[in-house]
Amino acid sequence: MAIGITKLSNVSIESAESVAASALEWASDTGGTVLNAGAGELFEDIILEISVTMHTSATLGCELHLRYSVDDGTTEPTEDLFTFARAVEYFDGTRIFTHCVPGSFDYLDVGIKNLDTGQVVTWTGIYGGRKVTGMAT
Repeated sequence: MAIGITKLSNVSIESAESVAASALEWASDTGGTVLNAGAGELFEDIILEISVTMHTSATLGCELHLRYSVDDGTTEPTEDLFTFARAVEYFDGTRIFTHCVPGSFDYLDVGIKNLDTGQVVTWTGIYGGRKVTGMAT
């Protein structure tokens, strides 16, 4: 079986998803795109580009959360462990930031946790990287 590498760029994860005050919303829970490789496939060195918009009355920021797996697409062993990835300090308006997810894995779900207790946070996200196919299972 031949191994193939597919370059991924500007693939949508989430489009204008609102996160209520003091809530954590996962792309998998809101109809967003989850990186879920098929048999014999792996994602490698994924770069996330996340755009976050905060309300002018907000006083707290948000957090980027990731849950990923290398055990055939299940997050059950890791869902409640090690999901925090990055703090995003409060700012007024919209900010775009990148986050690298290095290594190889077959499942990645992205979430945003709104730390503010009174205002909504809105986010969008895209990703790029590589998908390797034709791996032995």
